[in-house]
Amino acid sequence: PTPPRYRNRTQSPSAPTELRIALLEDDLFPLLMDGLLRGGPRELALGPTRFFVEEVRAVEHPWAGHAPYEALWAWAADFCELEGSGRGKGKDKGEEGEGRIALRFLTPTTFRRGDFDYPLPDPVLLVRSWAARWRRFSPIPLPEGLLDEGRLLRTVGLSFVRVRTAPFYDGHTVFPGFVGRVELLLRDCTPREERQALFALAAYAFWAGTGRKTPYGAGLTRPLFPFPRGGERSFS
Repeated sequence: PTPPRYRNRTQSPSAPTELRIALLEDDLFPLLMDGLLRGGPRELALGPTRFFVEEVRAVEHPWAGHAPYEALWAWAADFCELEGSGRGKGKDKGEEGEGRIALRFLTPTTFRRGDFDYPLPDPVLLVRSWAARWRRFSPIPLPEGLLDEGRLLRTVGLSFVRVRTAPFYDGHTVFPGFVGRVELLLRDCTPREERQALFALAAYAFWAGTGRKTPYGAGLTRPLFPFPRGGERSFS
């Protein structure tokens, strides 16, 4: 039985509901938009509940946007170039904005470590989570050795953490996660290609999510730095 505190809430039939569809296959995006915008279904069934589709938004929404893998990779290269220029203008090492990746986790985020759920923003687990999806769907390979635990421990650290634990119910099991803001710090000596990959992966989290159970809504992640999403830039 469903734990009482996690039972679905009753919603008024007239209350608007937003559904976000995030695709990791580039080829599917134009097909989906063509189907939805060119006389697509006006009703959508989610389990036993049917919804009337009033509007489809691919832009001009905080959680909408599209960026092919090539665009993300090219943006990350340009971003690293600008960020590298900033490091050379008399800034102290570790100053705000220098080699930092800020993220906000809006729904409970967790990982699997051994036999237990791990509800903490471990930098190694964050990067490996994004990389697993990138390597499955992207045509662009990541730098060799990037995901080695020893290398990640020497490259990426935490500079700011303000999170709290929060439970997540996926319809079958309740598991612990974390929500809040995290900032990752990249060492200045990180090779440029690895730096590019890490920024690309962090931006990719906008679509891929982070950790386990993302198809159920867990691990919803917003990068808190400008990144491409279909001609727009997203800001916190």
